[in-house]
Amino acid sequence: MFHIQMNTICDGWVTAWEGAEYNTFGEALEQLDEFLEEVKTDGLDYSRDDYRIKFIEGIVMEFTPETWEWEDEHG
Repeated sequence: MFHIQMNTICDGWVTAWEGAEYNTFGEALEQLDEFLEEVKTDGLDYSRDDYRIKFIEGIVMEFTPETWEWEDEHG
């Protein structure tokens, strides 16, 4: 999965939109460009240089409230 990350002064590179994952680099780039165009129309001047698209490997888990079971220390 690809994530759009932004560079912050305090934390370095962090995920720009929590939960937003893209199957391809192209999809992520398209979403980033859409975002930059939207904020530009709002009068904000964000630069693509402040963002990056990074491939994140990991286990893809699907969560639905119906399948979630709480486990506590008392079993």
